[in-house]
Amino acid sequence: MGILSSLLQPGKIVEKAIDVADKLNLSDQERLNASLKAYELWVDMEKQSASENSIKALTRRYLSCASVGLYLALLLSSAIVGQVSPDHGMALLNVAKQLDTFVLLVGGFYFGGFALGYLRK
Repeated sequence: MGILSSLLQPGKIVEKAIDVADKLNLSDQERLNASLKAYELWVDMEKQSASENSIKALTRRYLSCASVGLYLALLLSSAIVGQVSPDHGMALLNVAKQLDTFVLLVGGFYFGGFALGYLRK
């Protein structure tokens, strides 16, 4: 109750209204400073998203590892299943062949760029 009564005092209400009005009515210079600060924050965010620890990079890493892992699992399973049933092994190998280009592009895009980054250092 003490907080509510302190907020409802006439002097406090006027001070709060003035503070809100000051925050809403900015001069041109204050508006430019606020825009500059927002731009600096945006640039910092873009720098973070460009690093390898960003959410985008982690998503790319998971997708590339999953696609390459799926491809390798299909190849391995086709070899194992092919020992028991050659027809089913060939069917799995045909599925893996359909993914050749996709896995090559994804793996090259992610792992190739990653390897080039190490070569540049």
